[in-house]
Amino acid sequence: MRRFKLKFVISFIFIILISHSAYSLNIASWNIQRLGHGDKKDFKSLSQIFSINHFDFIAIQEVMNEKGLESLRQSVSKATGEEWKEIHSHLTGSKSYKEMYAFLWRPSKVEYVNGAVVYLDPEKYFVREPFSAKFKDIKSNDVFLVATVHILFGKNIHDRKSEVKALSSYWNWLAQSFPDTERKIILTGDFNMDPKKEAWTSLKTLAVPLLTEGASTVSSIDGKFANLYDNFWIGHKTSLHIRKVELINAPMQLKFTHELFRATISDHIPIMVEI
Repeated sequence: MRRFKLKFVISFIFIILISHSAYSLNIASWNIQRLGHGDKKDFKSLSQIFSINHFDFIAIQEVMNEKGLESLRQSVSKATGEEWKEIHSHLTGSKSYKEMYAFLWRPSKVEYVNGAVVYLDPEKYFVREPFSAKFKDIKSNDVFLVATVHILFGKNIHDRKSEVKALSSYWNWLAQSFPDTERKIILTGDFNMDPKKEAWTSLKTLAVPLLTEGASTVSSIDGKFANLYDNFWIGHKTSLHIRKVELINAPMQLKFTHELFRATISDHIPIMVEI
């Protein structure tokens, strides 16, 4: 009888440990090309990517209007069986071109805390100023900060360098403005630059990229991806526990040709970090 009780207790503890270790929060980022512009966007297929990969939270770049964002939110809610929530920035950019940033999340896993703000950018480094907000992992009660940016592509790589170099100043501003999440900052987005380029030197004194190999832009050739422009950056002294990071091969998951994916979804694939 005593041996049976001991086995039961050990089995129970094992089950608890396994169930606890299996829990994770899946945070994604995606440049969903010109979301809300035109009528060719395949929202049903787009939302399947959220469901297939079990996204809990996503930072989105290149949102053109609130209508497109709301269409996505409704489609994702239908695909996942849960009413997602969102917040977005105002339109940012030049006189000739503007876009918004957005955060979408699954309310059973994530809760918005506060601090949603577009960077004031006193030195005027950015054409599209970054957007950030604080969120809470509902199960662990951990509060973390997500910031997202879409670096100017410009005519060539030289046009991007000044914005990339300015990200260290932005990182310091986030750490000083939100000291309670200084060790839980996630900077993500479309940086339009490979993380191995020299322009990243100043940010690398503060943070590291989670993706260093592979590519996230969709080439016109099936199965081929061109550039590693999308990424997550986390601080050297982060208290976030990173389980894995992925480039999501969404065309393959949907069984789309690259031509069809670029025409109806995006010219970027999503990236995801599991924490």
